[in-house]
Amino acid sequence: MPSPASTPLATLTLTSTDSQIDFVNIPANGYKGLVLVADCAVTNNADMGIQINGDAAANYPQQTLRGYETTVNAAAATYDRIYWALASISSTSRFLGIANFADPAATDKHKTVLLRSGYVGGSTPFVEAKSARWASGNAITSIRLILSSGSFAVGSQFSLYGIAG
Repeated sequence: MPSPASTPLATLTLTSTDSQIDFVNIPANGYKGLVLVADCAVTNNADMGIQINGDAAANYPQQTLRGYETTVNAAAATYDRIYWALASISSTSRFLGIANFADPAATDKHKTVLLRSGYVGGSTPFVEAKSARWASGNAITSIRLILSSGSFAVGSQFSLYGIAG
């Protein structure tokens, strides 16, 4: 969660549905980290992913630990996005997630992303912890949230914070 050392960079609350959320012109310097908070619903079952700087190549290795009621599973894979919710979010559920991006302005290393999320409602509520990496030495200047299908529902809220270092 954002701390007292955090600076709100952008907040978006949807007044109409939208199939993707873009945070652009993220300041390249001045922050040791970024925190993205999503409190959202979707119009139909969907997976949600994060792409950085428009990179849609398979540059996102990730490890996931997920719990469904009494079942726990773990997985590791590389995708064309960070799957924040690989288990489909149901249109009758509410998703809450926090993603921490380390050293967003660094140009000498890949970017580490730690994600915590879950949703309630629908037929299969879950909680998930994930570590991911964006395999690029570029500074983070934009973050896109995308769905595999459908749209984010009216009232969904997304906030981005810069963390002082």
